[in-house]
Amino acid sequence: MGRPRYSCRAGSRNLSAIALQQYSSSPVTFMIPITSNFQKAIPTRWLTFFLIGILAVGCRYSPAAENVFPGSTWQAKSGRELKLDEGRVEAVAAAFGGRGCIIKNGYVVKTWGDQSLRKDWASSAKPVLSTLLMFALHEGKIKSFDQPVADFGWELLPKDRTMTLRHLASMTSGYARPEKPGAAWAYNDYAIQLYQKTLFDKIFQGDPDAVFHDPHRFGALKLEDGFVFRKTNRRVSASVRDFARVAWFWLNRGNWNGGQLLPRQYFDDNMRPQVPPNLPLSSDATTNDYLQIGTYGGESNHFSIAGPGVYGFNWWFNGKGGKSPNVRNWPDAPADTVMSLGRGGNCSVLMPSLNLVVVAADADWGELDPGNPDAMMNRRLKLIAEAGTPSPADRSQMPRGQRISIAGFRDGAHHWRTIRDATRFIQPLPEQATYAPEQVEEIVGNILLFQRANGGWPKDYDYLAVLTPDQVAAVRATHDRTDTSFDNHNTHSQVDYLARAYTGYGNEAWRAACLGGFDFMLAAQLANGGFPQRYPNPKSYSAHITFNDGVMIGILNVLKDAADGAPQWQWLDTDRRDRARQAIGRAVECILNCQIKTPTGRTGWCQQHDEKTFEAASARTFELASCCPQDTTEIVRFLMRLDSPDERVVKAMDDAVAWLRKTQLSGIRVERVPAKTETFERHTADFDTVVVADPNAPPLWARHYEIGTDRPIFASRDGIKRYTFAEIDRERRTGTLWYGNWPLPLIQSEYPRWREKQREPKQTQPK
Repeated sequence: MGRPRYSCRAGSRNLSAIALQQYSSSPVTFMIPITSNFQKAIPTRWLTFFLIGILAVGCRYSPAAENVFPGSTWQAKSGRELKLDEGRVEAVAAAFGGRGCIIKNGYVVKTWGDQSLRKDWASSAKPVLSTLLMFALHEGKIKSFDQPVADFGWELLPKDRTMTLRHLASMTSGYARPEKPGAAWAYNDYAIQLYQKTLFDKIFQGDPDAVFHDPHRFGALKLEDGFVFRKTNRRVSASVRDFARVAWFWLNRGNWNGGQLLPRQYFDDNMRPQVPPNLPLSSDATTNDYLQIGTYGGESNHFSIAGPGVYGFNWWFNGKGGKSPNVRNWPDAPADTVMSLGRGGNCSVLMPSLNLVVVAADADWGELDPGNPDAMMNRRLKLIAEAGTPSPADRSQMPRGQRISIAGFRDGAHHWRTIRDATRFIQPLPEQATYAPEQVEEIVGNILLFQRANGGWPKDYDYLAVLTPDQVAAVRATHDRTDTSFDNHNTHSQVDYLARAYTGYGNEAWRAACLGGFDFMLAAQLANGGFPQRYPNPKSYSAHITFNDGVMIGILNVLKDAADGAPQWQWLDTDRRDRARQAIGRAVECILNCQIKTPTGRTGWCQQHDEKTFEAASARTFELASCCPQDTTEIVRFLMRLDSPDERVVKAMDDAVAWLRKTQLSGIRVERVPAKTETFERHTADFDTVVVADPNAPPLWARHYEIGTDRPIFASRDGIKRYTFAEIDRERRTGTLWYGNWPLPLIQSEYPRWREKQREPKQTQPK
């Protein structure tokens, strides 16, 4: 059955929205469909809180796709049939390893590993308990989610007598901890043991396998391999393809193949954080298991890195919490991302806005590190989101009200909100709100507000921020400045967004702003084909040919889309399309000239190259002239987009990929460890970063390699070259991403597949 659309517009009438109306005839509205019965059932004050809660979490948009559901087996479609970039889909499997599957619109797009193998899902299976709680309410076995646990015969301590089932489902029960129910959050496996025993022994009063597989419950999902519950603590073993059915059931909010097994309202109310963001963590105390209930598998307070603002009904949500109050849990994942997390790399992720589910076991998900854009888990989720998004060539004109990707703005937003810089003309306020991705008009309003008279944009501001009147006035007062920059994915991201917004909405003022930015990019190109970090009047290293932070390749990808007539650029005039092609030709020559040459052959590229000599060049004191895998990877990916690359280009890519393979590091991994909070000039850290030996760790690359020796190199702000990570100071250890797996999908799948296609005979049109 078709999925409904939802839309949301910010109710606040700040000057940012008012300024928008100077450019647009479209009103800024607040639209949430509410039935008359719903209005009668809820007092006005509670309706207000309900609406505020929706805005706090972020509105969800679900594509109007025709979902399918598995029968005895999942149906399969290729990524190409679902208009996905198959290279990105393959990259997900290559990055995760283990066993897994990708579900898009109800079809299996990709599987890897043994799909039928049943193993313990650890804590990732905890949402199954909360789903059974929903069935218990639906079947009348409990009065509400807020029914006291004491009603089921447990002899609780006086402090625990207000404990409810909802407390157990959200890790706020206080059981075995010193706090009263609802007073603190602790990741508590003694409370989970109490939860499962209450469900199976007191509420359902049945064998867990039979309770779960009942044909009116999970049995209706027609599992291929079935779930097995351990007799002692009722931990769950399942296959990835069956766990994907549970995730797909949640993404469809209780609907299965047209039948509503559970009321949608249960999911609307609970598929969001249940723990207040300001709730304190449980204090240090010895576990007091006075019921002698035992444990589900861990301690009573053993994984409390996060929770407030991001946890509820045993799921993890992409909210903002006590650990990360200003940035979402996973900054580069869709706002509506939902995850189950389990030890040993057993996790699932739901992205309702993309109609996407990914389940992987024994996989490399990385660790939960709330709000950190460089965290492995965030990067994994970004990779999944990119894989689940239609490829540029298959994007059709956007229906009015559909979201546009905001990925290009996240780097600047992160800098504005988390890295101190007293020179900025506006500073973020505590808990400053952001627009949801669906609020295209409001986001465009900010983009137009920040655009300079020369057509470019200043870097490191949050273009999704809901600005105050004073902030709007401050931005408007800087309109004529020439502080425009391409750094941190800036300017080309605004141009791309405006192109997509104009294509979908047809507002001519947006088109004019887009063309102003487009012409600004073309004007910034150096005579040698490169692009500087800043324009106009760049100084020092900002005048270098810059690949770092998405500068040159980001610009070139937008120009390539325009030259190719991608859907968002079909309205572009022929003259600009031709100028974009010419700019790309000059840029490719520049890229070839910049490739680093050593006595043993060509390698990769530096983050920046001298604008006169093309030699690798230093930038900030800790960014030494070096060969850089991250930038080399992005350059090769762009060159793969060229229609008919000549032998020089192909040779350059072959050499670069060979160098990436050669410099792969094995047997180490990078960890964040708790440390005393220390405030530096630009950031504050309550952790340190260390490199540890691990023979089973996946491949890594250093950010910088010494030219000629291929040894990893590091530097603090003193600019002194060092050969071990531990030698640089803590300020840089916590302020720069020194290791990553950037080239892995490229060398494992993307480039070999591209190279194979180059060997295939060229098809000619019939004469």
